Amino acid sequence: MGTPGREMRIPLLEEQEEVAMWVTDVSGIIGWCTIFLSESAWSLDLGRLLLGFGVGLASYVVPVYVAEVTPKNLRGGFVSLSMAMIGREKDMKAALRHLRGKNADISEEISEIEGYIETLQLVSEHRTFYIFQRKYVKALTVGLGLMVFQQLGGLNAYGCYLSSILERAGASSTAGSITSVSVQLAANIVAVFLMDKFGRRPLLLVSASGACLAGFLIGLSFLLQDYHQSTDVVSTLTFVGIMVFSGFFSLGLGGIPWIIMAEIFPINVKGSAGSLVNLVSWGGSWLVAYTFNYFFEWSSAGVFFVFSGICCSAVLFIAKMVPETKGRTLEEIEALMTS
Repeated sequence: MGTPGREMRIPLLEEQEEVAMWVTDVSGIIGWCTIFLSESAWSLDLGRLLLGFGVGLASYVVPVYVAEVTPKNLRGGFVSLSMAMIGREKDMKAALRHLRGKNADISEEISEIEGYIETLQLVSEHRTFYIFQRKYVKALTVGLGLMVFQQLGGLNAYGCYLSSILERAGASSTAGSITSVSVQLAANIVAVFLMDKFGRRPLLLVSASGACLAGFLIGLSFLLQDYHQSTDVVSTLTFVGIMVFSGFFSLGLGGIPWIIMAEIFPINVKGSAGSLVNLVSWGGSWLVAYTFNYFFEWSSAGVFFVFSGICCSAVLFIAKMVPETKGRTLEEIEALMTS
């Protein structure tokens, strides 16, 4: 348990995580200050760039950290213990005893953590392309697939162009925006209580199905508008569709892919694999935000039917590929994903 290579490697991972959080905070603070004091376009762009960098980094580091420090009945095993306790077995056992209770049997958990740490010995110092081994294909497919469906399902289209969508349909953008935020907040609160009761997979399936329905309703409303149907019908369908999307997307697809991403990658590839998935996610986010306006002008109905189709495909992908991770330690999930 005390080989020099292993002792140096795990504290390094912990230090990198801590540094990443500091960089995120500093980048956000400087970004907002730059925007607040901005008097020209270039300084405003610089502030937005710094904010984007901070948010992009936080979107990966924070879920990973949360997955590592929470118990499995809320998230998973205490993987952070394995990162902090190399060569300090007595301290590890004392910490587990304190966390689990004086009379709890911690022998099995200690054995799992020690076995999990052993896998880190196998990692080369050059880990960048280590993730493309065959045993990590399933985890990469799940992580990348969820992020692709999350973004291409229209998240940024609804978020960035909500007012334009409502106004095109003849609905009130102010009332729609306020209601949409309220629905999202309520759905997020509900998801907190349901996630560890019913599991990630069922919520994802319900969420993707709801997002599929939402895209279809909005696409139908604009199709009716093209045929000069009543403005009231068009605006009502659009409003309902947006509320359906806001609620169902926030219930699962909005946050659960980030949680699963933090769960499915073994610690020895967590950095490189997570960075790749994060890159794909934000790349998809930019693509949708940049192109939506052009497609919306070209075919206001067609673009939402496409979003609906993508969300329908997400249902099939989740049903076929995404495992349930509720109640499993990160060690158990690793075994499941690499078997």
